[in-house]
Amino acid sequence: MKLNDCANLRESDILINEIDTLDSILGRLMDLKYSEKTRAIEISEARRANRLRKQINKIQDLEDEISVMMHN
Repeated sequence: MKLNDCANLRESDILINEIDTLDSILGRLMDLKYSEKTRAIEISEARRANRLRKQINKIQDLEDEISVMMHN
């Protein structure tokens, strides 16, 4: 094997390692992006569920008031 071929192989290995590193970083960034979207969706759903619970409680309170009025 010639010295020039060895140098080319080393450069090739370096480039392959750099590409693998960049690919790994990109994958991690995509994971983080997905995680943030998922978290935002979960927060939104939790807030919506809380609002619905409050509305149900108000409706139940009104039903109780109406029931009391009807029995008086």
